[in-house]
Amino acid sequence: MVARFAKIKVEPAYRKVATALTARITDGSLGFGERLPSETELALQLGVHRSTVREALRELESSGLLRRERGSKLMMVSRPDPQQVATGVSRALALHHATVGEVWETLAIIVPPVAEIAAQRRDADGLVALAAVVAVAEDPQIPRAAAQAANFVRVLVRVTGNSVLSFMQEPLLHLVDSSMRRMIEAVPQSRSRIAVAQRLILSGLSIPISNNIQRVTRIESRLHVPEVPARPGEEPDFSYVRISPAGAVPRPPIGVAVRETVPLAEDLIRVLDDEGAAIGPWDPKLPPDTLRAGLREMLLTRVFDDRMQRTQRQGRISFYVRSWGEEAVSVAAAHALRTGDMLFPSYRNQGLFIGRGTPVLDLMCQLLSNTHDMCKGRQLPVMYHDATRRLFSISGNLATQYPQAVGWAMAAAIKGEDHIAAAWVGEGSTAEADFHHAMLFAKVYRAPVVLNVVNNQWAISTFQGYAGGEQRSFAARGPGLGLAGLRVDGNDFLAVYAATAWAAERARAGHGATLIEHVTYRAGAHSTSDDPSRYRPKDEFPAWPLGDPVERLKKHLIGLGEWDDARHAALLAELETEVAAAWKQAMSFGTNNDGARLDPALMFDDVFKVLPPHLEAQRAELEAELAAARDAGAAT
Repeated sequence: MVARFAKIKVEPAYRKVATALTARITDGSLGFGERLPSETELALQLGVHRSTVREALRELESSGLLRRERGSKLMMVSRPDPQQVATGVSRALALHHATVGEVWETLAIIVPPVAEIAAQRRDADGLVALAAVVAVAEDPQIPRAAAQAANFVRVLVRVTGNSVLSFMQEPLLHLVDSSMRRMIEAVPQSRSRIAVAQRLILSGLSIPISNNIQRVTRIESRLHVPEVPARPGEEPDFSYVRISPAGAVPRPPIGVAVRETVPLAEDLIRVLDDEGAAIGPWDPKLPPDTLRAGLREMLLTRVFDDRMQRTQRQGRISFYVRSWGEEAVSVAAAHALRTGDMLFPSYRNQGLFIGRGTPVLDLMCQLLSNTHDMCKGRQLPVMYHDATRRLFSISGNLATQYPQAVGWAMAAAIKGEDHIAAAWVGEGSTAEADFHHAMLFAKVYRAPVVLNVVNNQWAISTFQGYAGGEQRSFAARGPGLGLAGLRVDGNDFLAVYAATAWAAERARAGHGATLIEHVTYRAGAHSTSDDPSRYRPKDEFPAWPLGDPVERLKKHLIGLGEWDDARHAALLAELETEVAAAWKQAMSFGTNNDGARLDPALMFDDVFKVLPPHLEAQRAELEAELAAARDAGAAT
């Protein structure tokens, strides 16, 4: 069908026949039930070949505008059913992956006369379906298509003298929704494009979109499937992200009642404005030295990440997870918390380690599982720990750190210590039972803990809406369960510092835990095993409305007169040299392919305080075998 559509568009002769016939139908020269002239007569009248007329007639017959008289070769004008025409055209567009550029002129030939018929019959259902045809043809590569589709709806409204709107609003919404559902049933692979059509139609009819689609969905179906805003090949769309102006959110006292934090869990705490200036009550007024240290550590995290990403691609390490675009979440928190506080990181929180002073050399040795591996070969890559700097071991099992942090905080309170705990998970991990168990214990016992949710929009390939971020913020789960909640710009170093310091002070003062949602964006892949180009647009990060955390802090320092581009370039070169030297040293302790190896007897250590006799015997046997192997190797 689309191939024939394309002929009408491309070949003037086909277009000439189709245009002439539809014009006669529209102006009344040819009425319903009237016979058309024969193919030969039409060919003579229009000055085209008879085969061209035949092809055009077949096309118009397939569109429903014409039908063949029973027992005759002659055509007659039919009363087309707009729904049938709309469904047929949309099926062709979807199945053949046609674009507006391929079919727009043909749609202009076929759809208007059918729309005119529907208008005369006051067939609102047909008008909506025809509008959907144009909207479904919307192609993200042709920006004008969406505007054309919405404009087409407005034209239909004018043609009918607003007869479509003579219906009550609720029935009209049902009409749009039921039309969309019929089209989805007919063409399942067009579900996402039909959803776009639904929004365009409601917009074209000047009906508020915010609640209406949800209302129709609740009435028509009790199942709701969150919508992903943009897929590969489409324009990035962050219109769903609710952003408050910088400095606009009030900062309450630390002892404020939980219910008073509900607005803080829905608004967005921001300090840095678009010009890089720190404004508003959440400005922590940090000294320039602290700001420069934070910038250095974020840059070091990024340089380290980039080097390890390349190293994995070269086959020198087996796996890696970058924190690109999320550096402020970890580094700012490391500065805001006290050195005695216990941190329970996730696998994208390497900035906590760097912010606490863990050498990148130690992190590299863990990635290599060499003789200087902090985990002694017992953990997967990136599952670091640093007991001396009070950083708990990272776990590959999601959300396990939440109940561990709450338990540690409860123990610290029982012992009368002034230290608190802090834990981090991604927004996808909030679906885990451990998240809810930890929240409940933290609420009941007022555990001195700061619970962080890093909402970077994607849990591997699953959009944050599927974890529950579509209707309410993740921070709103705090007040819902009796904990204070804060929603913070995760790419604003000052805002993350201020929110973390507020929550830590609140916990230390005995007012209970706080749930902080850090709104950020995962600029890279989930890990080296992931390809984000398969499920989201490639160019999303530059479009992220909260920017790059490194660039924003750099801009702030420059605005203060405490930094400049030359110093920034020098620091970047210094850090790249530092990371390269650390990697060279790390390889000297052994690599995955050669060099020194960890002692296998280490497997018996760090499990029992006193090793049981049967394990003592096994270790002695292993050591004897290893000694024999070394002697045999020396002999040869």
